[in-house]
Amino acid sequence: MIPDSLGAFLKSAGHISGKRCYAFILNKGLRKGRVLSSLMKMMESEGMYLKKSDILANAAEAEAVGSKLHIEKTSV
Repeated sequence: MIPDSLGAFLKSAGHISGKRCYAFILNKGLRKGRVLSSLMKMMESEGMYLKKSDILANAAEAEAVGSKLHIEKTSV
């Protein structure tokens, strides 16, 4: 379940509409696919452009992915 505080945070985050993003959750709990889908839907409802999404093993992996992540702009 996605906490309501995340939705409130995204609404108050400023100019995030149109930004290329990466959605991820940690591999804990049940219904991970549904939780990730809910997160992606919440981010997209705020206008964020999701380029990638994933279920990561732990916080260390999330930090490693974040340090290497470069979401490139694609030309259409």
